[in-house]
Amino acid sequence: MAEERARNPNLISPASMTAMASTAGSGKELMSEIFTKVNNAKVKADKIAVLKRNDTQAMRMILKGAFDPCLLYTSPSPRD
Repeated sequence: MAEERARNPNLISPASMTAMASTAGSGKELMSEIFTKVNNAKVKADKIAVLKRNDTQAMRMILKGAFDPCLLYTSPSPRD
């Protein structure tokens, strides 16, 4: 009979690794995947539909930061 090695209690068990490997992510799309779908949509109505399906606070903050004309981003001058 083969001698079983002592496992570090801080490491995940092989059974847990197998269980975690069978799950495929969180089930939510990444922002980059959503923006790719928006980009690939041909009609404005389709683009709006993709954005409405994926309406989250994080998405709104990213879009506001990108397109809100009231926001002003500045960087230090190279002479300073």
